[in-house]
Amino acid sequence: MNVVIEGIILSICLYFICAWGIRNGAVNMVYLYEMDVQERAIELGMTTREKINSSAKRFKIIGLIFYFAYTILCVFVINGARGFWSSFGQFVGILWIMGIFDRIGVI
Repeated sequence: MNVVIEGIILSICLYFICAWGIRNGAVNMVYLYEMDVQERAIELGMTTREKINSSAKRFKIIGLIFYFAYTILCVFVINGARGFWSSFGQFVGILWIMGIFDRIGVI
């Protein structure tokens, strides 16, 4: 049950990160879209390739560090997992819940 709650909390964090990222317009997170959408935003003068690349790197670095730090804290500190399969199962569960939420809830 802890894994489900922790997955939901991580999903809520993802939601707020995305809401923060698009607070001044979706073009701020255009790096999450396909290349043709990015190119169209550049053509319209809404952003530049350098801004897109810089934002994408920052998002990936900060996001990955946060998501994995949170998951490690939950799995090993809160849940006290020991051993590969127990830890692996909890990691997969938490990140799977966040992935499902990302596909369904973050539009």
